[in-house]
Amino acid sequence: MTPPRRAFLAIAGAGAVSLALDALAQAAKPARIAVLASGTPESHGYLVDAFRAAMRDLGYAEGRDVVYDVRWAEGYVERLPKLAVELARGRPDIVVTATAAATRAAMDASPAAAILMAYGSDPVGNGLVASLARPGGRVTGLSNLGEGLVGKMFELLRTLTPSAQRLGLLVNSANMTAAVYRADAEAAARVLKAALVHANAGSPEDLPGVFERLKRERTQGVVVAPDPMFLAMRTKIVALAARGGVPAIYNQREFVEEGGLMSYGPSIRDAYARAAVFADRILKGANPGDLPVEQPTKFSLAINVAAARSLGIAVPQELLLRADTVVQ
Repeated sequence: MTPPRRAFLAIAGAGAVSLALDALAQAAKPARIAVLASGTPESHGYLVDAFRAAMRDLGYAEGRDVVYDVRWAEGYVERLPKLAVELARGRPDIVVTATAAATRAAMDASPAAAILMAYGSDPVGNGLVASLARPGGRVTGLSNLGEGLVGKMFELLRTLTPSAQRLGLLVNSANMTAAVYRADAEAAARVLKAALVHANAGSPEDLPGVFERLKRERTQGVVVAPDPMFLAMRTKIVALAARGGVPAIYNQREFVEEGGLMSYGPSIRDAYARAAVFADRILKGANPGDLPVEQPTKFSLAINVAAARSLGIAVPQELLLRADTVVQ
C-alpha cells in the first residue's frame, strides 16, 4: 500500500504536471485575428492577402502562430454590425478594419479586442481615437488622410479639364466621413470658381441612377470620394463613368487599372501590409492606445491616357510629368 504522504505527493505532482501542460498549451495557442472587410473576396481579397503575407514575412505561420477569421460586407455598410458580432464569437485578439463604420462596429461587438485600422478615414473626427499621436483606447493603425485629399483631387481634375465649370462629388451617404469630403469639395469649388454637384450613393444599386443624374445635370467632371463600397464596385463605376462621358478621378490606382481616367492617393495595398507591423507589436504586448496612428507619406498619381483619349481629352504635359503611373 502506498503511504499516504507518497500518494499525496504523487497526486500533487500529477496536478503540477497537468497545470504546466495546460499553461504550455495556452502559451502555444495561436493568436486570433478577425478581419471585418467592407468589400467582397473578389474586390478586397488582395488586400487581406497583403496583410497575411506581411504577417508571414514577420514570422507568423498560419495555424501555428495565428489564425484568421474574415467576414465580407460586400459593399453594404448596414451589414457590418451583424458581421462584427459573428467575428466576436471567436474571441479575437485583434480585429482588422478599414472604415470608420467597420471600426465602430468592431468596437461595439468585441470590447476586449484590439482594433486595428488598416485604412481609416478621419479617426479623430469620427471619435475613434483621442488623437493621432496618442489614440488612448483600443484603436490604432493607419489613416488615409481623408481631410484635404478630396480638395487635391478637384485641383487635379481641373488641371485635366481646365474649361470645366460644373464639377461633381460622389460620396457614399452611409460613410461616416462623407461630411468631411463634402466640406473639402465645397472649399475646393470656391477656389476653382466652379459649380458643385453633390451626388450620393448609399448602396451599389444607387450607382446607375447617380451617373445618369450627373450626365443629365451636364457635370463636366466628378471626384469619386474614398469609400470601400466604391472600391468594391470599381469595375461598374468605371464603366458607368465611361458610358456617361463623365471624366472622373478616383483615390486608388486600382480604378485606373480597371480603365478609369485618373487617380490620386496613398496605396491601400501598402497600408494593409503596414498594418501587420502594428499587429506584430500588439501581439507582443504593446497597448494599442500607446501606438500613434500613422498617416500616409506617399501619394501617387496615375493617369490612363487611353481613357482620356476616348473622352476627347488631351492630357496636359505637366500632369504626365507628375504622374507616377501612365497607362497608354
